[in-house]
Amino acid sequence: MSHPQTKHGENHFRRMPQEVFDMVANEISPNVTKQIANASLKHECADNILWRAIFASDEWINLAEHILKEATYMKVPGPIIIGRDLSSIGNPMDSNQQHHHILLACNDWTGDLRRHQEVFFNSLREDYRYLQKDHKVIFPKTILRTSPDGRCVSVPGITLYIQNLNGAADIELPRKDLKRLFDRKLIRTQYSSSSLKKVQTIKASDVCGLLNKELSTPGDLSPICSITFKTCIGPWQLSFSTPEAKKYDLKAVCRKVGYVTFVTGWEGVRKFHGRWWLLGNNH
Repeated sequence: MSHPQTKHGENHFRRMPQEVFDMVANEISPNVTKQIANASLKHECADNILWRAIFASDEWINLAEHILKEATYMKVPGPIIIGRDLSSIGNPMDSNQQHHHILLACNDWTGDLRRHQEVFFNSLREDYRYLQKDHKVIFPKTILRTSPDGRCVSVPGITLYIQNLNGAADIELPRKDLKRLFDRKLIRTQYSSSSLKKVQTIKASDVCGLLNKELSTPGDLSPICSITFKTCIGPWQLSFSTPEAKKYDLKAVCRKVGYVTFVTGWEGVRKFHGRWWLLGNNH
């Protein structure tokens, strides 16, 4: 059955092969992608449904990308979401419906996004519950319709951590919440950027922690660690700490790559029975 040609742009997308459309859509904001998919009769990928499982509107995403670009005078990866099994959310072939724990990070070192929290909450799905004291947004299970076929995709419940929205350079999480972002037994997780929605994997080699402490399980990430993401503009790093870090005197060991400084590990001392001990010293 032929479809009437409406706007020139819609006709252009209709003639575009699905795999090419997916590449283009990967760099378009989530809800605009859905609209174009509807108009062009192209299938919406799971990576896009993942973002729509959180945001009903692109207003805050577009605002965040603009603010970050203005602050750094360069192309930025945009907001990033991190979670242990992001690729299963929005995938109609995946029957795993366990509750997901996801962290939203912006690396907004200027703190400008703090002035736009109303835009943020207005952009979320309407059925959320906000736990202000814990900096968490809870989304119940829901059903999303995909484009253009209107299939119903079951989306599991999501706990979204938004500690990074306050402009802090480092993200503090309770130890149990930090562990929830990773696989249960391995230092491995996934992430997706609003400007490049394809879900990618973080492995142990992308994570650094205490220099004298081997990282083998998520529990080893406490009291502090840094994760390096591979984005469309190059490496990008975030540091995470648990409340236990306040008991330590920590110092980042860094290296400079061009104009960017990266943490390669952490060293320091801790107070134990009135004495200072080197971190990682088990003797």
